[in-house]
Amino acid sequence: MFQLLLLLSFIVISLNKILPVSSIYCPYGYPNIQYPFNYEDRNFSRRWGEGHPGLMIKCLDSRPFINISNHLYLVQEIRYDLQIVTIVDADIEGQDCPQPRRNFSLSDSTPYLRLHYNFNKAIFFYNCTNNNHNYSVAQLLPCLDNYNNSNTNERSYAFDQDSIPKGFDGYRTCSESVVAPYFRVDRNFSRAYKLLGFELFWSTPTECQDCEKSGGMCLYNTTTSVPRCVCGFLDNIEDRVCPSHLSTGQKIKIGVSTGVGGLVLLTLLVIYRKIISSLCSRGRNKTETLINVEEFLQSYGCRALQRYKYSSVKKMTNSFKDTLGKGGYGCVFKGKLRDGRLVAVKVLNESKGNGEDFVNEVATIGGTNHVNVVSLLGFCAEKTKRALVYEFMPNGSLERFIYNEKKESSTMPILGWEKLYQIALGIARGLEYLHRGCNTRILHFDIKPHNILLDQDLCPKISDFGMAKLCPTRDISVVSMVGARGTIGYIAPEVCCRNFGGVSHKSDVYSYGMMVLEMIGGRKNIDVAVENMSEIYFPQWIYNHLKPDFNVEGSCEIFEEETTKRMIVVALWCIQTHPTDRPSMTKVVDMLEGNNEDLKMPPNPFLHPPSQSSISSS
Repeated sequence: MFQLLLLLSFIVISLNKILPVSSIYCPYGYPNIQYPFNYEDRNFSRRWGEGHPGLMIKCLDSRPFINISNHLYLVQEIRYDLQIVTIVDADIEGQDCPQPRRNFSLSDSTPYLRLHYNFNKAIFFYNCTNNNHNYSVAQLLPCLDNYNNSNTNERSYAFDQDSIPKGFDGYRTCSESVVAPYFRVDRNFSRAYKLLGFELFWSTPTECQDCEKSGGMCLYNTTTSVPRCVCGFLDNIEDRVCPSHLSTGQKIKIGVSTGVGGLVLLTLLVIYRKIISSLCSRGRNKTETLINVEEFLQSYGCRALQRYKYSSVKKMTNSFKDTLGKGGYGCVFKGKLRDGRLVAVKVLNESKGNGEDFVNEVATIGGTNHVNVVSLLGFCAEKTKRALVYEFMPNGSLERFIYNEKKESSTMPILGWEKLYQIALGIARGLEYLHRGCNTRILHFDIKPHNILLDQDLCPKISDFGMAKLCPTRDISVVSMVGARGTIGYIAPEVCCRNFGGVSHKSDVYSYGMMVLEMIGGRKNIDVAVENMSEIYFPQWIYNHLKPDFNVEGSCEIFEEETTKRMIVVALWCIQTHPTDRPSMTKVVDMLEGNNEDLKMPPNPFLHPPSQSSISSS
């Protein structure tokens, strides 16, 4: 068997010196892969170059996948005549009841892909507490009821974006929400989402349009990224277009070579397909689950992080005896290393698909080193078992200390105003480091009190980078993203609606401002339990009562500390509707450390005039 494979490989490589192989199939009858797509790990057409950037397909377990924004999607169909590719999230492919756990996004690595104009959006809400039988009428996936938590009476829902039931406030009462595109061809949502996925257009690069119109293939040099136009077997053409007329000899050469080469290649592919099918008949599902994580670990190198075996993780947590917390991602357990250090071990759910949260955290927090960012000490990636080992934070999360159960406006904060100021300043410094201090800018996208941990000295540390994104450079932070990510109540307007501007590091600034206002108010920013209707939305209440001297009218002088006034003004600058009106985190740190006399009165964050920021956003 090995000798036959070796022989086939030698023949294929030899043929590539005389034949331009332009099409290949993954086994099991999936669509053929040809120009302008690239096929990873093949030697085909290497002397000409590659197809369009970002259109890389690879056969994993004999099936074609494309990597978009560090996530794998199964390629179901390619329509070359319409330039449409149909894909489905690898996490839900094959699930009887699809439960997507990530928002789809296009990145700079796929510049020539865009969503089909006719796509729909489904919004998934998980672990909801506001249950009503009327909500089931609009439920797209009744099968989600089988996955609800019977112990807590929580339910999960899937609604079409235009059919959310009246009165359903899932953004406040559900622990997680995911917006996922799909292409509906019938009323059976489950079938549409699970089997059909959704469609993407691909466009032709500007420098390749004339070449393709003339019948050529525009292939990119993998070293210089410069395209050239390849016309049949004529790879020495210097122009960007193919000649309008070929000589008789050239036509004969191309015809004969194509016929003979195609016949030989077809025979080889039939044999090769049978061999691969027999070798890869087992372990298919396991490979799908693990491939992203293992590929990432090999390419990333994990720097100085310790890799633990699952047995070691089990031992350090005393068989997962002491639970610190749990959520949609999995559970966090208290543990102890051999040297006696206490650690927090986050064990991710095996149902989380290909490990996007795991990859995000290792790729982002694994390369950081700052007093206000939690330290990742190591990880475990053993088959389907994945865990992250962090330094232990004995005081838990910030939300334990800021919410006043009595809801009394005259109650002082538990930690005192000075300590709250120091915590707010520490978080700001941590975010500034993520945005400017790292080699690669990191956008967190989920800043909230629950994700701020406090050590024994109440020093704040930013944690939970499962939704984070990396920016290619520190100078540019606008990212491409489809659907909202984050927690409702802290999500910036532009994340949900692009009319407000691009998604960037300023989105973290907005979340930071909303969190600081909750620290000041000692309550959630939206609280329907208050007696006075004007106090339901705290950010608007405090802006309406803020005087030009930064005193707060009608507050019984509880906001009299200078640092507290400074926090209020800075937070209101941070929650400006337009991203360009918000300060950068560097500016936020400067304002918090400066004098109140240097601060300017922020404009009303709840009006939406054209952006005319009076504060530097550099």
